[in-house]
Order: sequence, then structure tokens, then C-alpha cells
Amino acid sequence: MVKNENLRERFYGYTVQCVECLKWRPIPTIKEFEEIRANVSEDPFTCKKLKLTCDDPGDMKPDSSIIWAFDEAGAPKTPPGFDRDGILRKDCSQLDVFYVTPEGMELRNSAEVAMFLEEYPEYKESVSVADFSFTPLKVMAETIPEDYDYLRRVCVKT
Repeated sequence: MVKNENLRERFYGYTVQCVECLKWRPIPTIKEFEEIRANVSEDPFTCKKLKLTCDDPGDMKPDSSIIWAFDEAGAPKTPPGFDRDGILRKDCSQLDVFYVTPEGMELRNSAEVAMFLEEYPEYKESVSVADFSFTPLKVMAETIPEDYDYLRRVCVKT
């Protein structure tokens, strides 16, 4: 577990794809996105859920203006008080998922969640290891900017 004092927003927005027309639709809040993601297998997303039709223009298309990553369908909602975040791997293949506890500690796998729950037993009544998914998000390769490697070397101090 790592204490995270300066959590930065790494996800810039949440979108879902309509199963009928395949258009991407932005979801205004993470809470709404997580509800859709958690239930997408039983209740697939359609434009109607946003009071739109498939005839309405698409809101966005994946491009290299921002790196797109895809979350696991059916992943559990983030437990209240915790934040779910991800870090892009150097090879841009995927985002590794971690959670930040209300105490500001980063949890990177189920074993760390179990240790956290032992250390902070007050969470055991409302949170279990099954409430966390560490499945990496898959990156859409065509959204990685051509100059990404150059920008990373210039902007990131090692």
C-alpha cells in the first residue's frame, strides 16, 4: 500500500457505446458511468437511456486528441469513499487500475485490499475484497498520439 498525498485526476471523461448504433455517448458523472458499467451485461446501454435516439448525431469519436481505454464490462461499482484510478503503462498497452482509500492509501491488488481491511476493520461491514476489480483497462492503440513517446520523455521526469 502506498500513501497518495497528491491524487491527480487521470480520467478525463466517461463514455459508453450504444449497442444498437455504436455511437459513443458521454456520461456526465462517474457514478452514472459505474452504474451502467456494473449492469451492462444484464441491461445493455442504448441511446434511449440518455433520452436520445440513434438518429441523433454522435457526440464523439475516438481519435488521438486523448488516449481512450476500455473498462471491464460488469466491473463492480467503486465502494463509497474510495476512488478508482489508473496509470498508463510505458508501452501504452493498458492502464493499470488501483484504488485510493479514504485514508489516502493506494491499493494495487486484492491482497492489499485484504491487508487494508485487516488494518481498518471499520470498513469490513460495508466493503469486501469482491468490491474491487484490478483488471487493467485496454488502450485503443489508434488513439495514442504519434508523438506520445517524445512528449513522455520531455514532460515526465524519471
